[in-house]
Order: sequence, then structure tokens, then C-alpha cells
Amino acid sequence: MNLLLSITYKLRTMLFASLLFCSVANSQVTTGKLEEQFNRYGESVLQEKLYMHVDRNFYLAGDIMWCKLYVVDASLHQPLDVSKVAYVEVLNEHNTPVIQAKMSLDKGKGNGSLSLPINITSGNYKLRAYTNWMKNAGPDYFFEKTITIVNAQKSRELTKPSNPTTATPEIRFFPEGGNLVTGINSKVACKVSAADGTGIAFNGTIVDENNNAVVNFRSLKFGMGSFSFTPGNGHKYKAVIEVGNAKFTQNLPEIFNRGYVMQLTAATNTSLTVTVQTNLEDTGRVFLLAHTRQSLRMALQANFVKGKAVFTVDPNKLDGGISQLAIINSKGKPVCERLYFTYPSQNLSIKISGRQPVYSTRSKIDLAVQALTEKGKEKDPDMSVAVYRLDELQTIDESNIQTFLWLSSDLKGRIESPGYYFGNNTAEILPVMDNLMLTQGWRRFKWDDVVQDKIPALSFAPEHNGHIITGRVVSTVTGKPIDNVETYLSVPGLNTNFRVYISDSSGQVKFDFAKMKGSTEIIVQTNPTAADTLSRVEINNPFSEQYTATHLSPFFLSYASEKSLLDQSIGVQVQGVYSGNKIKHFIQNNDTSSILEKPDDFYLMDDFTRFTTIEEVLREYVGLMDVQKTKKGFSIYLINDFFVPSPAMEHTDFFQAEPLILVDGVPIFNVDRLMGYDPLKMRKVEVYNKRYFLGRSFFSGILNWTSYKGDLANFELDPHALVIDYEGMQAEREFYSPSYDSTSQATDHTPDFRTLLYWSHEIKADPNGEHHVRFYTSDKKGNYVAVIQGLTPAGYCGSALVPFEVK
Repeated sequence: MNLLLSITYKLRTMLFASLLFCSVANSQVTTGKLEEQFNRYGESVLQEKLYMHVDRNFYLAGDIMWCKLYVVDASLHQPLDVSKVAYVEVLNEHNTPVIQAKMSLDKGKGNGSLSLPINITSGNYKLRAYTNWMKNAGPDYFFEKTITIVNAQKSRELTKPSNPTTATPEIRFFPEGGNLVTGINSKVACKVSAADGTGIAFNGTIVDENNNAVVNFRSLKFGMGSFSFTPGNGHKYKAVIEVGNAKFTQNLPEIFNRGYVMQLTAATNTSLTVTVQTNLEDTGRVFLLAHTRQSLRMALQANFVKGKAVFTVDPNKLDGGISQLAIINSKGKPVCERLYFTYPSQNLSIKISGRQPVYSTRSKIDLAVQALTEKGKEKDPDMSVAVYRLDELQTIDESNIQTFLWLSSDLKGRIESPGYYFGNNTAEILPVMDNLMLTQGWRRFKWDDVVQDKIPALSFAPEHNGHIITGRVVSTVTGKPIDNVETYLSVPGLNTNFRVYISDSSGQVKFDFAKMKGSTEIIVQTNPTAADTLSRVEINNPFSEQYTATHLSPFFLSYASEKSLLDQSIGVQVQGVYSGNKIKHFIQNNDTSSILEKPDDFYLMDDFTRFTTIEEVLREYVGLMDVQKTKKGFSIYLINDFFVPSPAMEHTDFFQAEPLILVDGVPIFNVDRLMGYDPLKMRKVEVYNKRYFLGRSFFSGILNWTSYKGDLANFELDPHALVIDYEGMQAEREFYSPSYDSTSQATDHTPDFRTLLYWSHEIKADPNGEHHVRFYTSDKKGNYVAVIQGLTPAGYCGSALVPFEVK
């Protein structure tokens, strides 16, 4: 059973189980019931995370961007071999894609490169990556980061104005647990940010309707702060926020007369206290559920005493990363929720040795790399490396695989300077981290869905074999979907590469093209001789058309950076002139297999006297068939190879239906059009004298023609056929890194202006099991950094960087 069928079966089984459970279970809420509902819900969907290690964060038009893809299970962070395709996009400020690519995945990893257009507009861009399966969770769950691309030919227009205007900041308040309730003390977080999500430092005051100050507060870092506040009965409150010399007024969130309030206190390193208060007449039980990335860690219950219930939580029972704590009342309704961060203990430590502080130009660098966990040396780490020069424009990226998997991927929205939260100043970081947990919460699901046993809707299938091209068959008259229509999708070429799919009840069709690579042309059609003449096929966009709400900040080039920009621009141009062919080299790894098996017979046209019509070729050379011509036109019938005549029979049995006829993998339904084609353009014909099954379709044999170039050789297609330029899986590009082992190479006068000295999506172990990164410096002097990121099969992740100088 394939994965999609398995998931479908699991969903149906769990739906039945949930209905059965709900029908027989006691209506009273218990921790056991909540645990069962949560686990049942969590098991219904396998979730993926995708992290993308990119060589740099600043590029020039014409540059090549290199990347490594790590796909893991969202709960355990272990490599996940489910999806075989990653979708990678570069989006501008309008969320319009300027670059799109499909990259192959295998065993939870992949790699690729993007060639940046030379005419691209300068600015900041969103780089995002995801799988088809991840589209079920929405764009907030995709990998996304900001990169900068500058077109050096238009650098002047990027000069930063001397008096930039300041827009009104966004001011938001986040009561802990969810709501403010009259008469109950609450902790309230405040976030003040610019349009691009960057935090703005502020001072704030809460005032009542008479402008009396109730509480003062300020931001700690990244525009986030918090304060404690007890709303009084009958009062109205607003906040006065001071940003520099400007003041802004913002109303507080709605204050409810009745409700629940949740407070978390970390009194010690070994204990968390969660206090739930209510002014409702609720003397029953209340429940606390805590999970880390959908792995339930605890389910506790307590009783209200004078409107207060207290839970003691052992933080050691929470896994590393972000945990979600939810309060469920006695009726099974979620009433409060908040996030809590636990620093992970299962870290991967990457040690780099062999570095010298200073190197000369064109000299060899050999770095020894060790990946260590608390268990010792890791034998099989998956690591990638980038080595590049630093300057005013090219800086070290604060995000890495550790900050992404443990933090950013489980929060919604932009996380400013994620590396800060993994620093060493614990006393300063912890309150800032808590503000982050209060102000930017990513919700994988709604608790109401959990307690009501709602199975999540799954619109996108996992591509566990390779790329799936999807579409639908619709009526050309009404535009409505049509079911049960046999649809063909072909990739013309020397290898017979086509698929057949019969549209389902909603008109949907799916074509599995696991190994289609590079730019190509696809042809989609239905059989015009059947009852499909009033239908057409629409091919879906495989890339997501949903986007995050994150806004890009405009990029301005300071006058001080112009020298660095000019230097980088010259380097790119010089490398293009002297090493262009080497930089653009692709590894040839194309699929050479045909979808068809070995034919029963085949004929190479050049082996015979060439005739002027296809009819003559079929009648004179090709056996195992019968060619008939009537007033209605030509018909071809193949001999049924499985029919065994008796000695008394004087004839061989033919199929009663005509065969599937292919030209370079494209089905041909008009036999007269084939007969009028020039046979001199054909290289060979293959004959399949047996009933052939492809998916749910079957054919009375196949007659497969191949032209010399596999390009249809101007064969006239049916006018209803849909011809589309299509990008298959990306071909792998080879990173160019010159060697200066010999004296002649080191003294060669060919300029080497590389600023990206080395990139590799993997660091392979040598015969001794040791990992080394070896490369050569270029002619460009300056400060450099080597960045290594890695992941182990057990889900341990880490990164390391080593600076050095070239003089």
C-alpha cells in the first residue's frame, strides 16, 4: 500500500474510532479522554519541516545561489524520507515569483542552485521552500528567509535618502492566556514594529478614561515588552506609546466581564507554576495539556478553589523547543493558551580544527571537522559548508539550522535576530524569550478541533515517488469538471515518456513524472475521436499561491557600501569571462528509461528501402498487423500475441480495437494524419502485440514511432492538444573550485576573483572516517568565514563558523 493510501486508510479508521469513542464515552471530561483525543488528532497528520542552508544572504544580479535542503519530521527533527520534491521560490515585495525551481529530495535531503537573472531589480526578496505535503499546513509553515539582490548597473537609485520618512508603527497587545478579564490580574505583552516586522524601541503608559496613569512599561529588546495589569470594573483603558519624540495612542484588547486568565511563573529552574483564575461560578475541574511539537508531554487536572486552580509543571518533562500549554475547562472547551520555550539538550557540536588566522592568496586550506553529541563522535552526520568573504554588504547570517528547527519554524511571523536567543547572557535573554513566546505564537492546530475530534482536511498529497503534475478536465461549454475522461500527458523525446489518467468524480487528473528534469515541453490531450471533444484539460500551478503576511523592508545602499559593491561587481564579471563555462557546468544525470517494456518487434527504418508513405512501410515491412482502408479512412489492427490458433485455423486473431499509436511519446488518434506523414523523418517503430495496461487504462497493443531527434519532427498535432513549456526537476549544477597544487597553477595569470571560495552540500568522510573541508583561496584579499551546518539521523542539529583572513 503506498503512502497516500495508507494515510487515507488511517484517517478513515481514526474517524470511525472517534465517532465510536464519542458515542460510548462518558460525557464527563477526564485527562484520559483528553489524552486520547489529542493523540488521535496528532497521529492523523505527519508533518514535515524543511530547512534551507543557503551559501550567503547577499547576491549580485548574475550570481549563482547554492543551497542544501534538510527535510525532517516536525516533531522529532529526524530526517524524513517522504517527499521527493522541494519547491523553491524567490519572491519580490508583491509576492510575485521571480525565480522558481523544483529540487529533488532523497532520504530527507537535497541540493540545488538558482541562477539570478542579470536584469533583476535590486531589493530585498523572500526566499522560500516547501514540499507539496507542507502546503496542507499553509505558507506560515514554509521555510522563509530574506535575501538581498543588487543589480550593480542600477546601484545609484538605491542610495539611502538623507531624511527618510517614518511610518506609523504597528502596536499590538497580547494578554497572557488570551483574554483580559475584569478584576483579575494579567500579564500583557506589547509589540511595536515597523511595516516589515522589525521591532521598535518604545516607552508606554496605560491610562484610564480620565487619563490617569495606571502602569508604565517599556520594551526590553526587538520592540517587545510586558506589564502586569488588573482591569477595574467599569473602566476603559488605552495605551500611550512613545517612539522617539512621537506619541501614538492604542486601545487595549477587549476586556471581558467574565472569563478565565492564565499565568505562568518560572520560580526555579526545576518548577513552573501555572495559575488559572476565573470569576465564573466554576467550581469544577480544570485541565492543563502540554505538548511539544504535537508530542503530548503531560495532561494534568486541578480543582478550582475560590476561583483559582494551580498546576505545578516539571520543565524537564517538556522536550526542547517550544511547548504549547492549553487550559481546558470542565466542559471540554479550551479557554486559555500560551507558549513556553525549553532550551534543547540534544545539540550537535561541530568542532573545526586546522585553521590558521591568516592565509596568503591562492593557498590551500584544510579544515578538519568533527560532529559531537553527548554520546561522543557522530559517525554519520549530514553536513553542508559555505566559505565566503565578509564586507559591508556580505554579513554573517544570524539564522541557522538550530535557530530554525528549535525556534523560528514553530513561530508565526518574522523572528528578528534569532541567533540572539541562543547566546550566553541568560539573565538578559530569558525575559526577552518570554516576550517572544507571548507575542508571536504559531498554532499548528485549533484546540477546538482536538476536543471535537475534527479530522484536518488534506488537499495536497505527498510526492513520495517524484513530481506529480495535476490538473482537471472541464467542459468547454459549461466550465464544470467532467469525470471518467481518459487524459494523456506526454513529454516528447527519444524515450517514450507519457502518462494516462482517467479523471475522477471532481474532474481531477494526476500524472506521476518522477524523473523529468530540466526545461521541456509537455503535451496534454484527450481522445478527440471519443466522446471527449467538448472537454479541455487545465494544468495546475505546482507552486503555492498562498503567502505569508511578512513584509519586506526596502533596501538602501549607503555611500560607504558603494566601494564594496563595485568590487563585488567587478569580481562577478571577471569570473563570468574567465570561468563562465566551468561555473555553468551541470552534472548529466538524465532519465534514459522508457515507460514501455521491451517491444515484441521493432524496425529501424534505415535498415530497409525507404518508402515515401507510412502506409507502404506498414504493409511492406511491419508484420503482426493489418492495415485497412475504407471510405472513412485508415484503420490499423494488431495481432493479439496471446491468441494461440489451433492447427485447423487458417487465420490469426486480431484485436477488435485499434492500438494506441505514439509518435515520440505523444498519442496520435487520427490514423489518416499518421499515414500522410513523411516516413523519412522516422528512425524506428516498435510494436507491442499484447494488451497493455497503464493505470486504469488498457490498450489493444501499441505502435510506437520515434523520430531522429525525438522532437515530433513537425508532426501536426490535434488542434485540441494543449502544449505547455514546463520545468521539470532541476538538473544538478557542479560547484567550480580551482586547484593551485602545482607551481604553474599558482602562478597562472588567469585572474581568480572569487569571493565565494567554496560550497558543498555534503562533507563526505574519507577512508579513515574523518571529515575534511579542503579548498583554495583566491586573489581577493579580506576577511572570510567558513560556515558549517549539520544534522544527525537522531535529529541533533548544529552549526559552526570559523573566521580567517587572506592577505
